[in-house]
Amino acid sequence: MYQNDIEYWNPYSAVSTDVAASVSWRASPILEFTVDYERYTKEEDGPLSLLPTRSVGGIFQNFHPLPNDFNYTLSSDFRDTLQDNIGLEANLKLGDHWAVRGNFGYNHIDAQFRATGGGGVPGNPAVIPATPEFPAIPLEYAFNRRYNHTGRTHRDRSYQVDAVGKYRLGDFGSLRILAGYQFIKNYLRTTNRQVDASRQPRPWDLRNPATWIRVNPFTEADYLWIGDVVNKGNSEAYYGGLTVGLFEERLIVLGGMRNTTTEFLSMNELTKTPVGPKFFAGENSPQIGALFKLVEGINVYAAYSESFVPNNFLLRLDHIPVKQAVPTLGKGVEAGFKTELFDKRFSSTASVFEIENTNIIQTFVSNGLQSDFQSGVTKSRGVEFDFNFSPQPNLQIYASYAYTDAYIAENPANPSFVGRVQPGAAKNTVNIWSRYDFLETTLKGWYVPGGATWADKRLADLRNPDFWLNPYTVVSLNLGRRFKVNELNCYAELSAKNLLDETYNAGINSRSRPRVVMLSGAVEF
Repeated sequence: MYQNDIEYWNPYSAVSTDVAASVSWRASPILEFTVDYERYTKEEDGPLSLLPTRSVGGIFQNFHPLPNDFNYTLSSDFRDTLQDNIGLEANLKLGDHWAVRGNFGYNHIDAQFRATGGGGVPGNPAVIPATPEFPAIPLEYAFNRRYNHTGRTHRDRSYQVDAVGKYRLGDFGSLRILAGYQFIKNYLRTTNRQVDASRQPRPWDLRNPATWIRVNPFTEADYLWIGDVVNKGNSEAYYGGLTVGLFEERLIVLGGMRNTTTEFLSMNELTKTPVGPKFFAGENSPQIGALFKLVEGINVYAAYSESFVPNNFLLRLDHIPVKQAVPTLGKGVEAGFKTELFDKRFSSTASVFEIENTNIIQTFVSNGLQSDFQSGVTKSRGVEFDFNFSPQPNLQIYASYAYTDAYIAENPANPSFVGRVQPGAAKNTVNIWSRYDFLETTLKGWYVPGGATWADKRLADLRNPDFWLNPYTVVSLNLGRRFKVNELNCYAELSAKNLLDETYNAGINSRSRPRVVMLSGAVEF
């Protein structure tokens, strides 16, 4: 795939390519091999910036009223991304009851990001003095120019082997067995270079486009090293599970356990010293659940699970890695109903849930610099409902609704945060999607899919309980046709994303794309 992105913002341009291939070989009736490869590249000039925010004491108040196409980076800035993914898998069938699967995965990401611009820098006077060319700038509108270059190289190697068994236990029921082992080797190098703050040119006045001077006066030699950290780690896991079917599969009970251990070391390549001691973590993560068929097509279920995320990550203070993150631990319960009715033309799920997580990493941007912290305990509880209905063979309708009460339950470092909504969490979300395929002779092959997503308001900054992101609705509509050319299967599709041209921020660190209309096509060989 090749894509030349639309220039929604000024300046901004992007070109991306994605090449993927997959080959499977059945060496014998019991042995099969699969090889997958994908290479993705993206080159962005004048990469998209965040919307500047008004802040007091580093705490966000709201967004500056700027045009939708505003972008504070320069045409000479860039974000170049290269990603390679390789997957190897072998499946071996051992008799009538057992099968073994082994796979190897390799993931490599290299990203270089140069961006000019930041935000107000503490220590500035209340008013930036006037010059012969430009008037004075109140600090609220002064946008300092920070010249920064970051790099990220990430490599993962994963090895995994699974054994799966399946037995029929006569009239008693059935038994399914899973046992496996996984080993992952991680490498992450993060670099940061900046032009000395004392050499920054005059700030922009966000009220006055004449001050938005888009010239970089610095050379490569002016970008000085301020950070170069290499993180190396290993993750090892043993896991197993049992699924038992009873009473002619009317009752299904499952249970499992995963034991994960990790080790992790960070090195400051500038000083050739470790960043803290070697980090070790380990945890058992159980899972249990049951599903019971009340009547044909209506099932009730309940599940409990725990999770463990090692967080091989260095927390940053003003963009500089300073200490290692501790693992994130989670546990959750869910219960509800699943249905499959009307000859499987209608299926649905209705559930209630509660999730508790400890040590969630949250990132704040202040004065253009990112800092991270880990909260004490966050909780989410709510209800979810979705259904998929096909009233006729050529019409499909999907809809979902979720109510989520996500809040800070404990936070010893910042007790004032307790009880506040988690940033970016919408209490109410709705999705509606449908697809209609024409079956009539004159329109046969044409189809129309489309839908909408609505999200409730979200808290923007945990430190400011009065700064909320507005609700938004995103509508998409497509028109497509499938046809044959010389016995080749082809399709063409006209798609309109964000049809209503909604301007919104899903989070404080994201920006919406305007209406996009695109024509695409494909040929299947």
